[in-house]
Amino acid sequence: MKKVLLIFIAALLIFSSSCKQSSSTDVDSKEEVKTEQEGEKSPAIDFELDKLSGEKVKLSDLKGKYVVLNFFTVDCPYCVREMPYFIKASKDYKDKGIEILFIDSGNSPTDVKSFVEESKLNIDPALDTNGEVFYKYSLRGVPTTIFIDKDGNIID
Repeated sequence: MKKVLLIFIAALLIFSSSCKQSSSTDVDSKEEVKTEQEGEKSPAIDFELDKLSGEKVKLSDLKGKYVVLNFFTVDCPYCVREMPYFIKASKDYKDKGIEILFIDSGNSPTDVKSFVEESKLNIDPALDTNGEVFYKYSLRGVPTTIFIDKDGNIID
């Protein structure tokens, strides 16, 4: 299982490149992800977001599963290009305890809904409309993918 997960992580990291630069925000810096020291684990910051379907998703509710957070925006061609791979991986690995969560950062629900309908991608993304989760994780651009272990720690 670990070998499959490492191969999966390596493949997804290859597709992660940047097409959105971040700007400053008022998010409390105490909650930002800290740089991890050798041997220390960096816990993932909990959040709760609405999904496009109206369902709520809370990261801590997914504890006990490997979680892949895939941050994207509707106007990022690199994000769109990698999505089919994540969708396939989501189907292939869901019964193996791996949850892939798409998170749109900074777009309105209307724009995200139009994007999902026009692209014909079968996803129900979480909506980080104001970019709060994006900034709490100190992200610099999209697409960005974060891997979280079963204990809720970020995997480097």
